Amino acid sequence: MNIVILSLIETLGICMVGLMFFVAILFVPTEGIKIKKEFKVGPEGFCIRIERVEEKKKE
Repeated sequence: MNIVILSLIETLGICMVGLMFFVAILFVPTEGIKIKKEFKVGPEGFCIRIERVEEKKKE
């Protein structure tokens, strides 16, 4: 195979593994932390905002 095609396949594989790792870390339930997700579509394109917010403990 051509070295360019092999490099492209390797790069895509590494990106996929990194993305899966990021999603796994982000969505692992953690006590006291709430995940806030927001998705907007505007005239300039779309925006995805994901934020981890600490919940205040009620006692």
